[in-house]
Amino acid sequence: MVDYSIFDSLLDSVFVINSEREIVYCNEAGASLAESSVRRLTRGKKIFEVFEFSDQKLFLMPDGEWGRDEATPYTEIAFKLLASGNKGRLQLAIQPFKGEGGKTYWVVINRDVTLEEQLHSKYQQQLAEQEKLIAELREARSELEKYSKNLEKMVAERTAELNQANTMLQAIMNSLGQGFVVLNQDGRCGDIYTRACLEIFGQAPEGVHLSELLKDDEDSEKSTKMWIDAVFGETLPFESLVELAPSYRNAPGQQIVLDYYPILDEQQKLTNVVMVATDKTAEFQAKLLLEKEREQVKMILNVIRAKEQFQRFMVSAQSQIKKMIEKSNRGHSLDTDEMFRLLHTLEGESGAFSVHGLRLSAREAQEKLEPLRSDKSSVSSQILMDFRASIRALQSSFDQIKEDNSELFSALDISADQTSERSTSDSHIEFYRKLASSGVPAEMIELFEYEFLRRAPTSYIKHFSEVCQLIAGKQGKKVEFIESIDPRLRMHIAAYEDLFSVMVHAFRNAMDHGLELPEERKAAGKNESGVVRVAMSWTNENHIRITVEDDGRGISPELVRQKVAEKGLKFNVDVSDDQLMQAIFLPGFSSRDEAGEFSGRGVGMDAIKDEVTNLGGRVYVESRVGKGTRLIIDVPDVTLEEVQTPLAA
Repeated sequence: MVDYSIFDSLLDSVFVINSEREIVYCNEAGASLAESSVRRLTRGKKIFEVFEFSDQKLFLMPDGEWGRDEATPYTEIAFKLLASGNKGRLQLAIQPFKGEGGKTYWVVINRDVTLEEQLHSKYQQQLAEQEKLIAELREARSELEKYSKNLEKMVAERTAELNQANTMLQAIMNSLGQGFVVLNQDGRCGDIYTRACLEIFGQAPEGVHLSELLKDDEDSEKSTKMWIDAVFGETLPFESLVELAPSYRNAPGQQIVLDYYPILDEQQKLTNVVMVATDKTAEFQAKLLLEKEREQVKMILNVIRAKEQFQRFMVSAQSQIKKMIEKSNRGHSLDTDEMFRLLHTLEGESGAFSVHGLRLSAREAQEKLEPLRSDKSSVSSQILMDFRASIRALQSSFDQIKEDNSELFSALDISADQTSERSTSDSHIEFYRKLASSGVPAEMIELFEYEFLRRAPTSYIKHFSEVCQLIAGKQGKKVEFIESIDPRLRMHIAAYEDLFSVMVHAFRNAMDHGLELPEERKAAGKNESGVVRVAMSWTNENHIRITVEDDGRGISPELVRQKVAEKGLKFNVDVSDDQLMQAIFLPGFSSRDEAGEFSGRGVGMDAIKDEVTNLGGRVYVESRVGKGTRLIIDVPDVTLEEVQTPLAA
């Protein structure tokens, strides 16, 4: 099978078509050019059903032949999108090649030059206007010299013409749709600005300081003023300092991108700075919609690949949300550590299945819970009300996911209202009881229990591979997931479902904290691809051992001591490095100052330890700087007698 992944990272749009002119592949740039998605375009869509090209002789058109048998050079042509009617220009080349089974395919490479042509046209128009103005000024000078006797009259006439020209230039600038502001050395806006500023900034910028115009908070205001001082002090070249300038104005419902350009005098000294504000709100919203669609596709694939685990996740999520709603009404008696564990685990599992809306809601609820983590006596009723509202929003997000995917869930027989799947059926248990009371040899009873009442954990472990690959893709890392499951290992899975739920944190930490970026690993003499290894087996003490190991950067003992002290955690740091590592299981411990997308709240490892303790087990961690980290979990092998009561209930 031909691997087209080489085209995935190209900025030019690439399509591969067959002899029927059907699109069999396109990269993300091609989907963006077609204002569609890769999935829709490669579902038997013919290229001339997407694009109409100005040259009907192209092989891409229904009756065209040019490019069928021989490669074409890059040719600039016009095109129109049939779905939206949008038009543009491309530099296009066609290259036939032999693919699978000797069949001929055609690679179509497009370079979108629409923007270049538009900019060139606009530049030419502005240049023509300027040349016209210059010609008028020259003519005015000639007229002034010619009619010197009527000087006052001629000056008045030419002044009127110049005012008209200035008005025209101002109209041209106002038509651009961008905000142009001139900043002086005090950081204040001058009296020259475009009309778009009124809409973008919600006020006339004249005389307003840049930090006030951008609605900076206290810290951002200091940074903005320091940047203004550095720029006009010319301590460094403008090109270097502009990278430190405020680049966005994140007003509610807006995404404004800011660019800066210097104005120099004859001695090349900076006199002013032009700030250009461009409203990218529509583009940002389009990206959000595209990202939402991608997450939906990922979720569907994850559901199909791991239906059993997703069913368990839905049941568990509904149960946990109900529990959180009940607990959130306790006010000052709220157990924040437990609530953080529930929310963080829900966020982790939602992310693992690409349930985007629920993941964001769980994350927002943790943000609302953060003030309750420290001094509860100073917590206002408003903070409690905001947190309770975020938990109710969590339920709304969950309900919305069920509604949006009702057809899919119905087709796959997935329901959050079903009882969590049991590892054994009631009929098997009943038969087991009859065997136990009928005098059958103990060896046969044990064999029946092993074969029919226990299950291998393989399907649960395989799901964590998807978690690692998801994070690797978002962080630009490479990972090889290795599982080593004792083929003889079978468990009463129902007893360990909560443990498997929270174990997602171990894999998120291994990817986020543990594995380095490819260039870091290469510089350290490692393979560019990191390794995350999970192993499961019985021990000699009728326990089950689970290890999660990575070959990443490891955990620094000094960093652990520092973070324990900074966060005021109760832990004796005057111990060996191996003993010190166990501080990572403390509630609130994190090696990061701020929470990231996948870790950093000091909750994940605490949640794992809590579930292991509930099972009567033990968990500890081993780590070596530069070598990697290993998490070891030992839990009792739960017997049927220990799970019969909840199963029967």
